Amino acid sequence: MEDAKENRRGTLAALSRLWQGPPAYSAATPWGPGDALLATGCIVLVADAAAGLIFGKSHSTFFSWLLPSSFSLLHFDGQRGLQAAALTGQGIVVVLILAVNRQFGGLVTNKLALRAPEGGWRAYVASVLLTFLIVLNVYTLLDPAFKSVNQITRHTDRIAWLLDGLASIFGASVSEELLFRAFLTGALARSALGYSGATILTSALWAALHLRFSLMDMVSLFSMGLFFSWLLWRTGSVRVPIICHACVGAFGFLTSTTVGF
Repeated sequence: MEDAKENRRGTLAALSRLWQGPPAYSAATPWGPGDALLATGCIVLVADAAAGLIFGKSHSTFFSWLLPSSFSLLHFDGQRGLQAAALTGQGIVVVLILAVNRQFGGLVTNKLALRAPEGGWRAYVASVLLTFLIVLNVYTLLDPAFKSVNQITRHTDRIAWLLDGLASIFGASVSEELLFRAFLTGALARSALGYSGATILTSALWAALHLRFSLMDMVSLFSMGLFFSWLLWRTGSVRVPIICHACVGAFGFLTSTTVGF
C-alpha cells in the first residue's frame, strides 16, 4: 500500500516537473541547420525511392513517375504490399539517421538525445498520461464526432494487419521522432530560430509529409508535433516522444482497424 502511494506521488511529481523548473534538453548535434535540412530531405527521398524499387512504383510518393512500371524486387499484393513498403521505408530512415549521426565524432546517443529522461520511468508514465489527455482533447476539438477514428479499416489479410500495426505503432514513432525531433529540431535550434522556431518549422514539415491526409488530420499532426517537441525539451530525451508517439499510434490503430481471422 505504501509503495503504491509512493509511486502515485512520484508520478504526480514527475507530471508537475514537465512544466516546472528549467528544461532538460540542450542541442548536442554538430550538424548545422542548412546541412541538417538537406540531409533530412535526402533521407526522406532515399527511403521513398528504395520502397518504390523494392515493392513497385505505386509505393513511391515522389518517384512513381520515374520508376519503371513493371519493376519491383518483391511482389506483395494489396494492403500487404502497402504496409510492407511503409515499414521498409521507416526502417531505412532509422538506419540512415543513425548513419549520418556517426559523422563528426561524438556519441550518437548524445547527438540524438537518446539518453534516459530526467525523472526516470515516472517521466514516461507522466508523459503518456498527459499525451492521452491532450490527444483526446485535440480529437474532440477538431473532430467532435470522432469521424476519423470511427472510419474502420477492415483487413482480411492477417499479415497486412500485423504489418499495419508495426508501421503505425513502432515504425512511425521511431523513424519520425528520430528524424524530425531528435535530428532536425536539434540542428535548427542552433540557428536564429531557437528551439521555439525550430519546433514550429519541423512540426509544419512533419505535417506536410502527410499530404495524403485530410486538412483536419494535418492540423492535428502539427499540434502533436509541437507537443512532442515540448516533451523533448522538458525531459531531455527523445525516448519520451517516441513512446508517446507509439501510444498515439496504438490508440489510432486499435480504434480504426479490425481483422477477420
